[in-house]
Parts: sequence; C-alpha cells; structure tokens
Amino acid sequence: MKTKMTKAADFIELFREMNPEFPPQTMLAFLFIADNEGCTMSELADALRVSRPAAGRNAVLLCTKYNGKTGFGLVDIEVDLTDTKQRTLHLSSKGQTFLKRLNQLME
Repeated sequence: MKTKMTKAADFIELFREMNPEFPPQTMLAFLFIADNEGCTMSELADALRVSRPAAGRNAVLLCTKYNGKTGFGLVDIEVDLTDTKQRTLHLSSKGQTFLKRLNQLME
C-alpha cells in the first residue's frame, strides 16, 4: 500500500512525464481549471494569487500551442459568448484523460 507521500510524489511525477521541468504554478493552474471548468482568466489569477498576465501565461502553456511553440495540450481557451472580452478555460480531451490518470493515482 502506498503512503500519502508516495502518492503525492507519483502525482507530481505524472506531470513531469510530459516535461521534466513542468512548472509547479502551472500544475496548480491545471488543478484549478479541472475543479472549476469554464473559469475565467481573472478567476484563475485570483486562485493562484498572481497577476492576470501571469495567470494567462500559465493557461497558455497548458494549451496546445503558445507563441508558436508546442504547449501541453491539456486546456482549451475559449471566448465567452456573453462577454467577448473574457476568455474561459476548459479541459481538452487530453486534459480530461490526464485528470482521470491523476484521480486514479489518488485512489
């Protein structure tokens, strides 16, 4: 039987399988988005206690492409239909699969 600490290490290691230098703040961003599907960039910034631009950088890194580079593909950023200035954050199909793997580790 795995200890809580071993499960926590395995949890982090799953992120590191995508990239050995997966930023911890970006891990937190993914977890917040997973728990708050459809949240806005402002809500993400408040949750992470960072500026809106910093939250945006984390969200973009979680997307498929950012600044012409390949991202992690875990999140989709969509324009809010009720306020086109707002962007909402949703797990991509890859993000949903990844979340299932994380949840299995914690069982």
